[in-house]
Order: sequence, then structure tokens, then C-alpha cells
Amino acid sequence: MDEGIHARAAAMTDRRIMPEEERRLLIQMLGEIDPEARYSETLEEEVIDAYDTSVKRLKAFADKEYAERLENEILGLK
Repeated sequence: MDEGIHARAAAMTDRRIMPEEERRLLIQMLGEIDPEARYSETLEEEVIDAYDTSVKRLKAFADKEYAERLENEILGLK
């Protein structure tokens, strides 16, 4: 912005992973950076494509036992 370059924000605000309060806070903080952008109206919001691999990776990140089982399955160790 300081250099006159126009940019538009996009964010992964999928309701399945981002609570509404966090979304509101994100929009508020973006608004403090660029009030003229009206992010409450213009934010490009994206959702997760629930590909099987993506879902497994997200679950493995949060669940160590599941991650170990998944790793064993991938390596054929069962």
C-alpha cells in the first residue's frame, strides 16, 4: 500500500475450521490496515475442498495416535 500497489485480501474462512469470532477479528484487523477496502463486504473467502488426503492430514495433525496409524498404513506396516 505504501508503494501504491493495489492488493486484495483472500482468506480461508471455512466455517468448519474457523469460528465466526475469529473471522470477525480477521476482518476487523484487515480493516485497520486498509479501511477503504471494506473487507466485511469484499473479503475473498475460500473454503476447504475436503479431499480425502486433506482431511486425513488435518486429523493427523491434531491426533498423534491417528497420525501413527496413518503412517503405518502408508508404509504397509499395519
